[in-house]
Amino acid sequence: MTTLVELTALTKTELIDKMLEGVTETVSVLTKREDGENVLLEETTKDAYGKVVGSRVVAWTYYKTGEVNEIGVVQMDALGKAVETYNVKHYLDGRQPEMLLLEDKGEAELVLGTPVK
Repeated sequence: MTTLVELTALTKTELIDKMLEGVTETVSVLTKREDGENVLLEETTKDAYGKVVGSRVVAWTYYKTGEVNEIGVVQMDALGKAVETYNVKHYLDGRQPEMLLLEDKGEAELVLGTPVK
């Protein structure tokens, strides 16, 4: 925690920076199929100055029956490099969904169908 003495020593710019520390805004773009099901979610998080601090891409695949098959998720850092990638596999036979953490960028590309940095 910052003391009053420390705050009064700050310039106006430093004080504004301190106040805006941790303030972010996330913009989401959701693409749907013709039947209304989700296909792709792209989220970009920016700080108070408009600088990208991270992003996330989520992709859905479906069984022919229309039920969710897999959900692929790639979390990226400010530079767009994949920092966490996982896949959630759903089953038609009643088993609970399973999450698989993917270590390989090639696997992340397969999940999303697009190149991953």
